[in-house]
Amino acid sequence: MAGDASLRLKRLLLGTRGGRLALMAPRALMAMRAARVAPRLGQVLAWSVRSREIANFTYETTRESQLVLAAVVAEIANRPPSEIVGYINELAADRELAEHVADVARAPESRWSVDPGFKPGRRLAFYLLARALKPRRVVEAGVDKGLGALLVSRALTLNRAEGHAGDYLGIELDPSKPIPLYERWPDRVGQIIRGSSTDILRKQAAPIDLFIHDTVPEAGHMTEQLATVRLLMAPVGVIASTWTTPELINHALQHGLKLLTHQEETMDHWFPGDRVAFIYGHGGAASDSDKCVTSLDTHV
Repeated sequence: MAGDASLRLKRLLLGTRGGRLALMAPRALMAMRAARVAPRLGQVLAWSVRSREIANFTYETTRESQLVLAAVVAEIANRPPSEIVGYINELAADRELAEHVADVARAPESRWSVDPGFKPGRRLAFYLLARALKPRRVVEAGVDKGLGALLVSRALTLNRAEGHAGDYLGIELDPSKPIPLYERWPDRVGQIIRGSSTDILRKQAAPIDLFIHDTVPEAGHMTEQLATVRLLMAPVGVIASTWTTPELINHALQHGLKLLTHQEETMDHWFPGDRVAFIYGHGGAASDSDKCVTSLDTHV
């Protein structure tokens, strides 16, 4: 009898207008739990008080998210996943980098704009690619405070110690923007040029092994930038973008390139993480069955 009553109640709730209205509150509570609204509200309030950032947020990602990213980078670089996990652990144990970020955050000129904690966030992907690919030339468009430039510079220094030469070029549009995390690093590699990324890229001659796209995702700009970069990419080159946009996807489709994406999972932060995209396969030597976009969306 209890089972029959339960079935009748279920039919009433799911089959009538009154049932629909009665389920509105339970559905809202279910959605709030699934979306983690209450915890994120607390994280928003705490971050608003503690943080100094207004864009290009720094955050920690979960270990599971890092391991999935390692699998993606291993696929792109054709390296053992254990090697990429080793690079993750290597960066996490780098006290010199952590102390450098803390020192910059304490400096008078940046104490109100740089968070003191060493939290690579999406820039972990850039570090892993720089370590795994052993690139001879890395170009980053969009530098901001220089955390990505710092990590790539560190990766290239470690690569050089292992016998793999590599250089870095950063491009920043703002002619007067301070880039303290990179500029104050004593062992920095390469240089940063101010100006339009597309204009500067057009003047480059050396092949690019790793291109990091971190500028605005405005459609026309992104299309023009990707078209310019494509002519400069080495056969084994990789494009890493913090924006998975229709323009980026279409670029991969139109040119028979491979595309992988990774959705980050942040830890104790209201920001849900970036969906970082990777385009590779510029060599053009793939078989017909391979000449298509291979999309792997990784969610933890």
